[in-house]
Amino acid sequence: MDFIKKHFEKLLLAAGLIALIGCAAYLGYRVAKLSEEVQDTPRLSRGKNKATVEATPTSIYSNALTAFQVPALWQSNAVDPFQTQFVPPPPPPPPTNLPKGLAVTLSRVIRQPFKLIFKSYTGDGENFQIDFLTGNQSFIIKKVGDRIAHRSINKTSDTGFTITKFEKKFTRVYNPSIDVTNTVDISELTIEKEDSTRILLILDKVAQEREPIAVLICTIDNQEQRLRTGGEFSCDGKTYKVIDINPTQVIIEDIQTSEKHTILPGAKE
Repeated sequence: MDFIKKHFEKLLLAAGLIALIGCAAYLGYRVAKLSEEVQDTPRLSRGKNKATVEATPTSIYSNALTAFQVPALWQSNAVDPFQTQFVPPPPPPPPTNLPKGLAVTLSRVIRQPFKLIFKSYTGDGENFQIDFLTGNQSFIIKKVGDRIAHRSINKTSDTGFTITKFEKKFTRVYNPSIDVTNTVDISELTIEKEDSTRILLILDKVAQEREPIAVLICTIDNQEQRLRTGGEFSCDGKTYKVIDINPTQVIIEDIQTSEKHTILPGAKE
């Protein structure tokens, strides 16, 4: 026991040194084992389980790079594919039945708005308000059968028309934007002149002249004439009278020779 007590510290130091040597030997073994595994890895990859890697063709990428360096040019085309410019439609073919020796052409046939408009009434049909379409003049006509006119000390205004009939009418109009159906007054007022010209006026609606107007042009001086049926005009030393007007043609008559001509839109010599 005395020996152990005297050399206890030396014995502990020897035991620690032996343990340290053992650890060093184990670590050296593990390092050698790992080195051997690392060296064996390339050999294993060359075995039968190695994955096959195929070469990728590079021609596709080469062509793409060439296309970026030399871009394709747009080819010019006489046709505008996107219609960025307005191309007027081709003119209509000239009429085949042109009047011989006539210097008159039909520009168009129009209908003008009627000069009077029916604005309001009271009750079941009285105190009718009728205004001129242009200007601020109004007429208040008491009842059916009265003339549409003003008579005062300083001024007299007479349209030449008389109210001959009134019909009270209503209709139902659906408004989809607000999902509401409204009742709309479409009452009708018939007015008439002494020459039997009759016009139907609908409440707060603009009417059209009963007779169309032919817009004729004399090609000698390019003067425009606006004429109704029965109107007369002169062109190239001749006088003509309008016999008939419809949307597609006008018939005129040479007053000197009684010869009739049918004028089509654009027809001239």
